[in-house]
Amino acid sequence: MLPIRPERSGGCGAPTRLPFAELKEEHRNEIDFSVGKTVKYTCRPGFAKHPGLSPTITCLESGVWSEALEFCKRKQCNHPGEPENGRITFLADLFFGSTVVYSCEEGHRLIGQSSRRCEISGGRVAWSGEVPTCIPCAPPPSIPHGKHTGRLLDDFHYGTSVTYSCEPGYPLQGEASIFCTTRDGMNGEWSGPPPLCGGKGGCPVPQIRNGRVVSAPSVTYTYKDTVTFECEPGYTMRGHSVVQCQLNSTWEPPVPACEWGKCPGMLPPAWRFIFPVGRAVEYVCRPGYGAHPGMSATVVCLENQTWSAVLEFCKSASCSCENPEDPENGRAVVLTDLLLGCPFPPSIANGQHSGQPSDTFSVGSVVQYSCKDGYSLVENASLSCTAEGTWSRPRPRCEAIGCKRPEIEHGRTTGLEAVYKLEAIAVFECDFGYALKGSQESRCQFGGRWHPPVPTCEKMFIPGTSVKYECDPGYVLTGKTTVSCLPSGTWSIPYPRCEGEL
Repeated sequence: MLPIRPERSGGCGAPTRLPFAELKEEHRNEIDFSVGKTVKYTCRPGFAKHPGLSPTITCLESGVWSEALEFCKRKQCNHPGEPENGRITFLADLFFGSTVVYSCEEGHRLIGQSSRRCEISGGRVAWSGEVPTCIPCAPPPSIPHGKHTGRLLDDFHYGTSVTYSCEPGYPLQGEASIFCTTRDGMNGEWSGPPPLCGGKGGCPVPQIRNGRVVSAPSVTYTYKDTVTFECEPGYTMRGHSVVQCQLNSTWEPPVPACEWGKCPGMLPPAWRFIFPVGRAVEYVCRPGYGAHPGMSATVVCLENQTWSAVLEFCKSASCSCENPEDPENGRAVVLTDLLLGCPFPPSIANGQHSGQPSDTFSVGSVVQYSCKDGYSLVENASLSCTAEGTWSRPRPRCEAIGCKRPEIEHGRTTGLEAVYKLEAIAVFECDFGYALKGSQESRCQFGGRWHPPVPTCEKMFIPGTSVKYECDPGYVLTGKTTVSCLPSGTWSIPYPRCEGEL
């Protein structure tokens, strides 16, 4: 390092500027550096003090500063690590400011940054980013009576496509072409199952306990056949309501299950609570009714989340009176059952009816039902009082409004449902050449909302693609106007810059 020449007699000019150290704060604002003056330095970030070397310089009688020794040395990063199926192609050293460059073995695609830099991280130095990954695909599966176009290849890198064909007399069933892709950003896999040669793949008859097949039942199911399920009353579905037969003789999504829980209360809304399975409830007759001998006044919560049959264990009380006399110029008509009415209308979960506590419900009376916001009415919208003194059936139900099938541009939603039930999960995937931005799964929430939000599919650029830059008005582009997508999966550098006009 060359000494600084004096700027005035009897002293030195500004202290030497060092790339690895800076003046201590006590000297930064000083302007008088007389002969014999000593100033101290402190190491810059990314450098550490060298033991045994003094971090000072002194103003000599000649009016120059003494030579500055390299009393700060660059800090050192740990080894940056190598990707599986990849290697380091450039690494000069491990010191602060160094760069490491990666590449993948042939037949693999680099995912992540192709280079990392030893830089400051907190109070130490560390490599930027993460070690990239190199994604391959296993050889495509062979199929009986068929072949594929990749049989002469040794490696199947990301994006490689193979096409199947069948021997004469064996028609191809399924998608003829599949391509190497990834779903987790780390492991390569084929975009779908291979096709079949000759006949269609069959699936076993799906079985669902406490539920049934809504679509036309069949004893045989072949490739791409779909089946729709629903659960028995009182059961809730866990899984997808529509499944499709795949080439590998499995159902996708898997066959759902119908789960039972608890019975709703049979009391007015203000008293509503939940009864566990097996709980028995006993009734007492209303005024004007008497117990029917031999009939149980008890109902039990069954395993299918419904109550056992309610018998007519109460009968109308009868009068022990003689027949009334006919009035003068008239006659007496005996009214039987015309005064019979119905009890207070049954309440429903998440809904209400038009009946009031002060109302009486004679034969023929009608009450209307409605649901809370976010729920829709299922079955009848009204009940009427029958001549037997009971309310007509089936009772209305309020079910949470589901979610419409989400659609994403350049991608798709797996499964076949047009409407998803509350808490149902939708799974997304992108077309070839596009990458998913956001969560791969989303759950249907109350009110028809999806959470997390439905993702998007963003364009991925294939190696060799070039992109041209231009600046906003008032700015000038510095550097190359274009960058190219490299085989390593990164963009060429350096990137251009937009700088303000002078």
